[in-house]
Amino acid sequence: MPHRRGYAVCGVNAIVSWRAGADPTELLAAVTTMNQRLAHRGPDAEGLWAEEDIAIGHTRLKIIDPTGGQQPRVSDTWVLSFNGEIYNYLQLRAELAELGCQFRDASDTEVLAVALQTWGAEAVTRLNGDFAFVAYDRTSERLILCRDRLGVKPLYMKVTVGDVIVSSEPKGILAGEQVLRPGCRPVLDRMGFLQTLVYGNPVPPATCFDGIESLRGGELVTVCVRTGKIDRGRYWELTDTENASSQVHDQVGALLSDAVELRLQSDVDYSISLSGGLDSSVIAYLTGQINGSARAYTIGEHPDGAYSEKSNMNGSDLEFAERVADQAGHTLYAFDDLRGEVIEYVKKCTRARDGLVTLANEVPMLKLFERIKERDTVVLSGEGADELFLGYFYNIDTSGEVGPYFSSPRARFAFGMLNPRFVTTRWAASAIEEQFEADLAHLSDSIRSDKKKLMHYLQLKFTLPFVLDRADRLSASQSLELRVPYCDHRLVEYVFGLEDGLKFTTQEKQLLRDSFAGQFDDDVIYRKKSVFPFAEDAAQLESLRREVRRIIKHERRHGGLVAEVYRLPLLSAVFRSRMIFGQLVSILGTFYVQAFLCQLISMHVLGQEYQMHTRAAAAIDEPGARSQSARRPSLAGQEGQTR
Repeated sequence: MPHRRGYAVCGVNAIVSWRAGADPTELLAAVTTMNQRLAHRGPDAEGLWAEEDIAIGHTRLKIIDPTGGQQPRVSDTWVLSFNGEIYNYLQLRAELAELGCQFRDASDTEVLAVALQTWGAEAVTRLNGDFAFVAYDRTSERLILCRDRLGVKPLYMKVTVGDVIVSSEPKGILAGEQVLRPGCRPVLDRMGFLQTLVYGNPVPPATCFDGIESLRGGELVTVCVRTGKIDRGRYWELTDTENASSQVHDQVGALLSDAVELRLQSDVDYSISLSGGLDSSVIAYLTGQINGSARAYTIGEHPDGAYSEKSNMNGSDLEFAERVADQAGHTLYAFDDLRGEVIEYVKKCTRARDGLVTLANEVPMLKLFERIKERDTVVLSGEGADELFLGYFYNIDTSGEVGPYFSSPRARFAFGMLNPRFVTTRWAASAIEEQFEADLAHLSDSIRSDKKKLMHYLQLKFTLPFVLDRADRLSASQSLELRVPYCDHRLVEYVFGLEDGLKFTTQEKQLLRDSFAGQFDDDVIYRKKSVFPFAEDAAQLESLRREVRRIIKHERRHGGLVAEVYRLPLLSAVFRSRMIFGQLVSILGTFYVQAFLCQLISMHVLGQEYQMHTRAAAAIDEPGARSQSARRPSLAGQEGQTR
């Protein structure tokens, strides 16, 4: 298999300013600071480029072509800072060569640069890959921001009165802001927080930071450097195209196999994150079939010395991980550190994600990435399969209304725990409803009116961003390149366009299972679903409870973000009394109670270490009276918007 040359997980930073008297030296200093803040994404090298009103930076993790390819890539007409992979770069290179284009190296970075120079922004529609980039057209003086179709690679922006700050992570924007506006403090975004309660994470473009927006997957933004005019648009979206259902299992198998093969191309060794569940096991089988043995990594433990399938919420798949690794020919490295240092790891996850930790299994996920980094830099993962093949059998019910609480019907009850000075229950419910409608306003009636098609869309556009955000941020914090074959846009388009009966079945992910039945171990292919391993023991739960009690006591005396957001007396009553706490665990289960405890701890970290606070808003009690921090216009059709 030919090796590719290009980039992988990297840091992209940029600032455009149209403020009168803007200091180019200040812009360069800000981007330099942003590069330093994103050193984990690119610890091997950094680059800077600046002109009068614009500065662009890059941090690089050397995976491919380690001796060449400095970024930002500068030519007479374009400046490019690129994060990710263009998988069809060889075909594009050949097409461009036929047009008379010349190349100096063999990288996909240069292919992207030449494609932009030749076709302009339209070039992004020809790309097959996982990428995010900023590109400055020096002729038209426009900065282009772009994110891949599914949003595998991240990109964020903040627009102020006189500038636009862009970065691969919110912490990069915060660092640049401190240089431009010393002493500014981040504000918790109401909508981003409310969506976190409902969906586990803000739905792009919302984030937890007021004013910082995440580009949606498949979105392209252009900024005029001279005027500050911003044009937004989607270059890709899921559609209601119906795909033929003949030979569907062969087609799914072929598309996923090709997606895996594309992601095995690297100049360094690759590895596999193998939990032992269906999704990662299929990736491990295909990897062994296509390219032979590799290192596989798993974390978990055998409950009571033996695997049990009594619940989909168990904490270990080790037995199956061992079986799959042996059958596929991989060397398995198994770790059993599910417990221990849970408080410190929740804090690490918070810093890595620049946001709230909303699932306890983020802790073992980060621990596993730390172990993988000891030997490898590239790792394939099964993320995205549940959203694509509808694996969340407990929250894809379409018998009733498919609305904003599709993934968590009881999430709205959490609004009653919020401090009314931050947001009232009435306003929260109204705001979530309004934002849900705004985010879907561009959809065709054929998708909106088909409850099953809409449910599938919501899994891919509301739930998947959380999964990808968590995976990118936790892996990138360890300077790892995470690749996700299930998010190949060709596979997603095909499966989304299949008839509902093939996807909404009595057994979750039946389509995926049947596509590989008989090819691999059917005991693995048809086994019961299990979540990513996490510790359920009482000692860890008690450790988390005690930490939250400590935080509540601290914030009752000194104030803080948790006190601004939640009703502290109510939290204190729940977590002080062992009886009430025990009742809460018996009602909700350990998994969800741990998640709430982790959220509170991470919120305290954001308040203490990020100096995050809330902003009092006028008239938030009435439905429709939306504060600026919660108002998120749909990006569809926002052409020619000026800030």
